[in-house]
Amino acid sequence: MDQQSNYKLKTDFLISSDVPLNHPTQTTPKSIFKKCNECKRRRKVFNETDQICYQCYKAKKIPLSGNKVIDDFIKFTLTNYCKKEGGMEFVPYEKFKDIEFIAEGGFSRIYKATWIDGPIINWDKKNQKYDYYGKMKVALKELNNSENINSRELNELKGDLAHYIADNFFNYSWEDKLCILRNIASGLENIHDANIIHKDYHSGNIFVEASYSATTGDLGLSKSAIESLDDENEIYGIIPYVAPEVLQGQKYTKASDIYSFGMIMWELMTGRRPFWDKNHDAELIIEICDGVRPPIVTNAPEGYVELIKECWHSDSNKRPTANDLSNIFSYNGKLDYYKEYSNYPTKIIKSPDIGPIVNNPNAVYKSRPLSAMVKSAESTRSLKIQSKNYFTNCII
Repeated sequence: MDQQSNYKLKTDFLISSDVPLNHPTQTTPKSIFKKCNECKRRRKVFNETDQICYQCYKAKKIPLSGNKVIDDFIKFTLTNYCKKEGGMEFVPYEKFKDIEFIAEGGFSRIYKATWIDGPIINWDKKNQKYDYYGKMKVALKELNNSENINSRELNELKGDLAHYIADNFFNYSWEDKLCILRNIASGLENIHDANIIHKDYHSGNIFVEASYSATTGDLGLSKSAIESLDDENEIYGIIPYVAPEVLQGQKYTKASDIYSFGMIMWELMTGRRPFWDKNHDAELIIEICDGVRPPIVTNAPEGYVELIKECWHSDSNKRPTANDLSNIFSYNGKLDYYKEYSNYPTKIIKSPDIGPIVNNPNAVYKSRPLSAMVKSAESTRSLKIQSKNYFTNCII
């Protein structure tokens, strides 16, 4: 089966460009892929009666901590990562023995211990249970004030691109950045080839490993392109990453995801979140709808800035497709960096315009409902346009 046909069998399961899909590549009846009642994604169903997918079923077999924030995070890792190494589990304290204190720092205490069962290594399909590695030596970290752990702290454990950029911006080259973008573009291509629109695409939903492989996450808002045409649901997301047409009340399309991809490109170029210095409010929505974009900086491979601007185009029909981006960032693509600069990498020159910086306290980089703010911005913008037209007519 050719690759294009194979893509059509892919669902909105998290897809990493270098990780094989859990589904077999041979032709599979579409009837076994249904919307899971737990994660709301179209996947291979384990239980027809409850219509629950394999990932969510297996997640239910993991012990819970009783802390909703922690349990939701563990469930996220078990149902959103292709590779089992990405999943986490709650281990009850009694599963450790020979616990011995080693040292204490400003924020935690360190112990060594024996983990009785060891980590999960496999799912026993026949007996419907997990197999464990067995006894092993481990290091334990006890966080101070850990009883008040919050979702923000746990999000940092996901290894998302936003935190990766902030922590490593001056430590990796343009070649590394383009490798990350190649993997991100390939993942987005897979999602769009399955006729899925992400609808909440930003650097906090992309997870990066040491090898620069990238996995797109949080597909909870994703819908098929056909469903999205009829969707009347809440506009939801992070304002700087939401396409201007969506902020003007139009439907999400695949081109909306491309606009967001352009913001991710800008973030990798500058080491900063888009519109980090502005309040994320109705006024910013108006500015974006009027064509305002983050400032362009230099020191990027030839063609990079031009591609960002294409992704940001106010006319969604003039943006590249995910397939275009995947081809451009491939080693044989239109960006000649791999050919011309591989032996002489573009250096990242420190300047006041790039590098991590403290965000405006009113810059919100957490997905949230935006419909009320969008309506307010639309009303204000309409009044401004009417006032401007009236003033122009008076002068004439």
